[in-house]
Amino acid sequence: MAYNQRSASREKKPLAKAANPGSRVRSQRRTDGRARRRRLLQKLLSGSKNIRFAEAVVCAEAFGFRLSRIQGSHHIYVHPDVPELVNLQNVHGQAKPYQVQQLLRLIERYNLQMEQEP
Repeated sequence: MAYNQRSASREKKPLAKAANPGSRVRSQRRTDGRARRRRLLQKLLSGSKNIRFAEAVVCAEAFGFRLSRIQGSHHIYVHPDVPELVNLQNVHGQAKPYQVQQLLRLIERYNLQMEQEP
């Protein structure tokens, strides 16, 4: 009988409903996305060595680079206005710092602008 009392007390309580994340206005999402990308760019420019691979990819794609091919761990990105390639490697979830610096140098050298979100 004691077992039944314990199991009855462990009943799951209903969770409170979360606010609908899709209820935000579309223009607010665009603003948030631009702000997020600008903060990411500031992080890259600060010289931080703790840059996630995914963050480096988002930055490259924000400036118009597109994934051309993958050879092993090397992700090769190309840009229609830049004759040079960008190589990014995923090493345990982190991007190699020298490759992030190469990306930033190309952005500066070719005066690339961050693309608008669709």
